[in-house]
Amino acid sequence: MQLYGNLMNRIDESRKPETPKVGMGATILMYSDRHPATIVQVTFGGLGTGPTEVCIQEDKAIRTDGNTMSESQSYLYEPNAEAKRRYFTRRKNGRWIEKGASQKNGTVLMIGYRDKYHDYGF
Repeated sequence: MQLYGNLMNRIDESRKPETPKVGMGATILMYSDRHPATIVQVTFGGLGTGPTEVCIQEDKAIRTDGNTMSESQSYLYEPNAEAKRRYFTRRKNGRWIEKGASQKNGTVLMIGYRDKYHDYGF
């Protein structure tokens, strides 16, 4: 199996996500970057099936370390009520994948924490 992108993102994709709740932090995993978000809506399926869809808005990430183009990055996060809403659905493999995308290649959402990382190598 060939992996692409940031190794930490690929490892996080295989973690079991927490149960989503409105107001909880989330992280959008891209090829090598990460984007913080806040869960603004949770949709539940039929009786006893648990959450099936979440709606998120990307957070504002304010750089706090002063390191400019560095691997060592730290951020302060603030919700952004003006951000576009994005929807993610829980798939058979347990991952939260952007709605309309394939399970294999879709953007993954990690639930339970916010994280920002910008890969300056691209």
